[in-house]
Amino acid sequence: MMKLVADLKSVNNIGRYQVDGLVFASSDFSCSNDGIFSWSEIEEIVDYCHKYNLISILNIDRIIEEDELSFLYENLEKYLKLKVDYYIFSDFAILDFFKKHHLEDKLIYDPKTLITNVQDALFYKDQGIKVAISNELSFDEILQIAASGNTVYELYGHHQMFYSKRALLSNFSKSINSNKSLENTLLQISEEKRADLHPIYQSPHGTFIYTSYRYTLLLELPLLKDKLIFGRINTTFIEEEEALEIISLYHEAIKSDEKNIPALYEKLKNINPNIGRSFLDRKSVLLND
Repeated sequence: MMKLVADLKSVNNIGRYQVDGLVFASSDFSCSNDGIFSWSEIEEIVDYCHKYNLISILNIDRIIEEDELSFLYENLEKYLKLKVDYYIFSDFAILDFFKKHHLEDKLIYDPKTLITNVQDALFYKDQGIKVAISNELSFDEILQIAASGNTVYELYGHHQMFYSKRALLSNFSKSINSNKSLENTLLQISEEKRADLHPIYQSPHGTFIYTSYRYTLLLELPLLKDKLIFGRINTTFIEEEEALEIISLYHEAIKSDEKNIPALYEKLKNINPNIGRSFLDRKSVLLND
């Protein structure tokens, strides 16, 4: 049975998360723009997880520069001593570190849109690594990949669709001769021919663009929950009280009969109607050799 995990937003409310595990972001090595924690806070979170038998998952999914490797490895040694259960990563410098320690089974590879077929999932499974399935797939495609038995899936939230190391908002501000700093400011951006407003955010680690809606997989959960290892609720840019409501609904859905899921879906829409299904109902466009 799938374990429900969610991105923690604050240490203060940690006891209110109805989950099997908590995802928490490193302030130094994560692309996360919400729920970012200092070293001392991470110690507190991991201690809490140990005490209450929760799964601890550290998000360290940022691209690592060459001159940061020593600092990265020093910190990874410290995290290992804390006994963090799993690590979400995208940079292979982290994979190299864990291979040298023979701890590949602690890794969750999350390249956002790259895990799109079962062969990729099985490739990483052979190395003992779990993978995050792309959200830009039809439900049939997701089911096929989940059957590999080493997969994680983001069930709800604003999905990150663009990441650049460049300070795009700061560069824009300079180009219009503005002295206003746009770093660490949540803005919205639209395309020329589409009305959708996409959250855009620039942190010290780069610029990120997210889906205009909150991606939602709930109606199909009864068919998927026995195949996934973890189902993740991404709470980025969601107020914590609202996030706790959403987590509670998914917690109930996992334990519910299939006939109760439509009513829970309606409750989910009532919390925030800005939800979307991406490619769930149609086959994605994949290029084959």
